[in-house]
Parts: sequence; C-alpha cells; structure tokens
Amino acid sequence: MTDPELADRTYIEPLTLEYLEEIIRIEREMSPSAGFAVLPTVGGQTALNLALNFPTAACSKSTTCT
Repeated sequence: MTDPELADRTYIEPLTLEYLEEIIRIEREMSPSAGFAVLPTVGGQTALNLALNFPTAACSKSTTCT
C-alpha cells in the first residue's frame, strides 16, 4: 500500500472501470489545474489490465478524452 507520507490521497476501492472513472472525476474536481497519477501497483494482473484498457474504454464513453 502507498505510504501516506508519499501520496496526497489513496483510494481503497474495487478495481473496476466505474470506480476508476469516479476517482478521476473526483481528482479533477479537487484540483482542476493540477495533474495527478493513477498507479496500478496493488491488485496484481487485475490492476494492470484495468490501467492498460482504461484509455480505450474511457474514450469510447466520453467526448473529453485527454
């Protein structure tokens, strides 16, 4: 797990596209001009697959793909 000393926030949520989209929405609202990172380091292959497939899945559902 990420050390709280190294990260501003950590999320302990199920590894699904819906939760990842919600976390990104929350982060963009909290800091609209700042960047952030999603680190798929806990969750093994499920987290890696989600991170790899997220850009394609998110772009197919949204018109604001960056």
